[in-house]
Amino acid sequence: MNRFLISAAALMASLAMGAQQRYTINATVDPSHNGKKVWLFEPGEKAIDSTIVKGGRFSFKGNLPKPTYMVMNTTNDKGWAITLGEAFLEKGTITIVDGVAKGTPTNDKWALYKKSISGIEANQKSLRAEYDKIAKKYQEDVKAGRPVDTVAIRTAASALNDKFEEGTRKMAKISYDYAMKNLDNPSPAQFILRFEDHYTFNEADAMIAGASPVLRETRYFQTFISHVQGKKRSVAGAKFTDFDLFDLDGNKVKLSDYVGKGKYIFIDYWASWCGPCRAEIPTVRKVWEKYRNKGFDVVSISLDATEAVWKNAVSQLDMPWTQLSDLQEFKGPAAKAYAVKAIPFTMLIGPDGTILETNLRGEKIDPGVGKYLVK
Repeated sequence: MNRFLISAAALMASLAMGAQQRYTINATVDPSHNGKKVWLFEPGEKAIDSTIVKGGRFSFKGNLPKPTYMVMNTTNDKGWAITLGEAFLEKGTITIVDGVAKGTPTNDKWALYKKSISGIEANQKSLRAEYDKIAKKYQEDVKAGRPVDTVAIRTAASALNDKFEEGTRKMAKISYDYAMKNLDNPSPAQFILRFEDHYTFNEADAMIAGASPVLRETRYFQTFISHVQGKKRSVAGAKFTDFDLFDLDGNKVKLSDYVGKGKYIFIDYWASWCGPCRAEIPTVRKVWEKYRNKGFDVVSISLDATEAVWKNAVSQLDMPWTQLSDLQEFKGPAAKAYAVKAIPFTMLIGPDGTILETNLRGEKIDPGVGKYLVK
C-alpha cells in the first residue's frame, strides 16, 4: 500500500511538472542599459527573478504553472522605472527585440494585435498633444489678461475629443474581435478594462461565457466580470442592490433603510475631492428643495476615505439630506455594487425599489425627477 501511495505521489508530481510552462526569454536592448539590473514581475506583484544586462542582452529561464503576463523593468539614473519588454510567459523560447515579444503562440498573436492598433494609438497621442497645446495657450492667455475666445476653444476641444473617441471605438472593435478569437489564452485581459465601457452586455457575456480558465482567472478579467455584474445591477428596470453603510453619526445602516419605502430616492455618489461632484451639489439642493414634500428625497453616498474630511465637506457644502458612506472609496461595497468607477454617478429609484434612471446630471436632474412627480 505504501509503495502504491509513493508511486501515485511521484506520478502526480511528474504530471504537475509536465503542466508547467517552461519558458526562456532572450531579449536584445540598447547597450546603454549594460550593467543595469532587470526585474521580471507580474504587474502589482513582487519580482520573481532578476538579471543583469550584458552586451545589450539579458535572458530569463524558469517555470510557471500557467501562461502569465510579465513585465521586465530596469531603472534610470533617477531611479525611475523603464520597461524593457513585456511578454506572456508560456512554454517555449521568447525573443524580445525593441520591446516586442515573439516566438510563442500567444506572444506572436499579441504582437500582431499591438501592430493593428499602433496607427490609431499614434494618432491619439497627436490628438492629446494638440489638446494640451490648446489648454496651455488658454491658461497663458488668461494669466496674461489677453482676450480669450472661449467659444472657439470649446469648439476646437470638442472636435479633438470627438476624433479621440472615434479612435477609441475603432480600437474597441478590433480588441473585441481579437478577444473572441483568443479566449483560450490570457492576452485579452490586458485590454479588457480599457475598452469595457464600449462593449454591449451581449458582447461582454459572450467573452465571459467563452473565456478559458487561464483567461477567466486573471485579476483583470475577474474585475471585468465584477464590473459587468455591477453595471447590470444599475440598469433601468432592475431592483436596487442593498449594502451596508454608515451615517454621519457612525451608525451602521443599510441602503434598504432608505430605498423602497414608498418615496422616489435620488442616489448621488460623490466625494469631497471630486470637483465636478461639488459643482453639482447646488443643483441637487435645488431639486431636493423643490420636490422633498412630494414624495422625493436624496441620499448622498460619499466615496471618501476619511471620516473627518467627509463630514467637513458635508458641512461646507450645505447638504441637509441623508449622508452615507463606507469610507472605502472605490474599493468598498457601495462602489462595487453598481461598478462605480467615476463620479458623480447618480440613480433615481422608484417607491418600490426599482431603478428608473441613471446618470442624471446638471440640468437633466430636475426634468428627469419631475416627470415622475409632477402630475
